Amino acid sequence: MELGADGESVLVREIIDVFLSDTQEKVDSLQKAVLDPDLAGAQRIAHSLKGAAKQLEILQLAEDAERLESSSAEIDGGTLSLLVLTIVEGWREAKQSIIDPRESLSDRQV
Repeated sequence: MELGADGESVLVREIIDVFLSDTQEKVDSLQKAVLDPDLAGAQRIAHSLKGAAKQLEILQLAEDAERLESSSAEIDGGTLSLLVLTIVEGWREAKQSIIDPRESLSDRQV
């Protein structure tokens, strides 16, 4: 397995980079689904987010996405917006927890 200068596997780095990019796209699409409003679309995106978050053990984000995914068709716009806001905030925190250690390793390599 090839290692980068900081000892992180190149494959692991690529997986994390893809996760960061794909998840940001999903979160952006989720916010758009709320504006439309498109509950079915939001539920599909939440299902995808849940799976990705579980794979990287970001369990709170997975739980929040599952709550949205399993919400009923009778959900009102305000509740949908609140669920999405919770996911957006959870993603922001999870992303920072992934990026911060990587930046810290890069700083030490300079």
